[in-house]
Parts: sequence; structure tokens; C-alpha cells
Amino acid sequence: MDINTKINIISGIILPIIGMFGATIGFLIGIYKERNNIDWKENRDALKCAYSCCEELKRSILKNIAFNIDLINELKIKKWFNINNVSIRTKVFNILEFPIFDTQNRCYIENKKDEFIKLIDEILPLIIQELK
Repeated sequence: MDINTKINIISGIILPIIGMFGATIGFLIGIYKERNNIDWKENRDALKCAYSCCEELKRSILKNIAFNIDLINELKIKKWFNINNVSIRTKVFNILEFPIFDTQNRCYIENKKDEFIKLIDEILPLIIQELK
């Protein structure tokens, strides 16, 4: 086999195969990185929503005003599932399900306020640490 035939084989068959293989690997790595980036953004949005919801609940209880039920429902239904940290997700769920508001009398349950505020004060630094 002469040198021209070898060059034609390399340039016509082997180099395109290597190029396609490299492009495919690069494409798959790009998809993987973008997928992880989306998960990171969703986790961060869920953590921010959980933080604002906990602060809003704490403020509402301290001022003894009714809290925004839509904010809680948004976090409970849409956002908290996107929190990657299982410990934080469980604590946020416990806060959202905590029986602090008496729906019949439309008032807060007085003997549970301190415990509820303590739960919120425990979770806020954890959320801040996770956001960093």
C-alpha cells in the first residue's frame, strides 16, 4: 500500500469517525452539565422559597396576623419537592404541616407558638448554609 492510499484512508475514514465520536462525547457531556445546572437552579429556587415562607410565617406569628396561605401552598405543592437536601426538605415539610393555626376559630394556637418559632429558627441557618 503506497503512502497516498494510507493518507486517503486516514483522511476519508478514520478522521471523520474520530470527529463524530468526539462530537458525540462533547454533546453528551453538554447535556449532562445542563441537566445538573437545571437541578441546581430548581434546588436554589426551592430553598429561597422555603426561606421566604419560613420568614413570613415567623413574622406573621410574632405580629399575630394571618399568614398568606397561597405562599404556603406554593411551597408545599410546587417547590419543596425540589429541595435536594433530605434533612432540610423534611424539616420544611414538618414546619408546613405543624398545627399552629386553628381554622375553626381563625387564630393561632397560643401554646404551640414558641415551639413553632423554635423550629423556624433552627431551619433558617440551615437553609442559608445550603444556599452558600
